Amino acid sequence: MNHDVPVLIVSGSLDIIAPPSLHADVHYMYTPESTKKLKYEIAFATHDPLIGPNAGSGEVGKNFIMVTNFLLGDSCFCPYLLDTPSNHRFT
Repeated sequence: MNHDVPVLIVSGSLDIIAPPSLHADVHYMYTPESTKKLKYEIAFATHDPLIGPNAGSGEVGKNFIMVTNFLLGDSCFCPYLLDTPSNHRFT
């Protein structure tokens, strides 16, 4: 996991197929501090947090806007971030 490519890890807090504590958290922990990294865990989401029924009400999209702004410096979608996501945990 030693690389300099930015990493975004998305997980669901209720994932029983790949529990965050055994997968997402481990990947995040083993990615070096010198690598830009972000872990986004969606509360009450299962194994399909991006497209499943528990994906939320646009919170994932809002976080991708934030990542787009961070990585590309493209702030054109930032006005959509004015509403705070209700089911998030940033690490």
